[in-house]
Amino acid sequence: MKHIALIMMAAAAAVAAAAHADGPGAYRPVEKPVDFAAPQLGAIEAYNEGHAAIRRADAAADSARADADYREALHKLDEAVKLDPAMHEAWTYIGYARRQLRDYDGALRAYAQALRINPDYTHAIEYQGEAFVRLGRMDEAKFNYLRLYALSPPLAAKLLASMQQWIATNRDAGSGELEAWLAERAALASKAGNDQPGDSW
Repeated sequence: MKHIALIMMAAAAAVAAAAHADGPGAYRPVEKPVDFAAPQLGAIEAYNEGHAAIRRADAAADSARADADYREALHKLDEAVKLDPAMHEAWTYIGYARRQLRDYDGALRAYAQALRINPDYTHAIEYQGEAFVRLGRMDEAKFNYLRLYALSPPLAAKLLASMQQWIATNRDAGSGELEAWLAERAALASKAGNDQPGDSW
């Protein structure tokens, strides 16, 4: 009986720890009842440690420190998905950390895996769109924008802003048609009141 009570306390602590990891990417246990076996508890712990490393990296004052924290995050997030391959939040942050480390192929593979598990996970769609923008793959970024506009207008506005910034720094890329498309989308979003960027976190 004492052993069962300890397992229940560990499961409750894991859920409480997950709830304190801030941001929309913080791990949320599935709605259906979960049997908190040791691998799942380990996956949640590894995920939260990876999430914390990403937050440190994003706040780092220099790129060397940030890169070290992103690599630490990858180590923990890889551990999380080994223990729980269906944790789409961890796959999303693997993509995020790889994108920040300029490993775009690895980032796109991770986002694709997150979206195979949860096709409407808006943070993975937005992050994938950001990777497409950095690679100049604007047709794919436009597709992600349209999906986000239907699912999460604030994240769509964030992606649109990234696309507009790309246009501003790549004027010589023959982007007149894209520039017109972006202006049209911005006007439509503004008219609908959906032009305020959201927070990727």
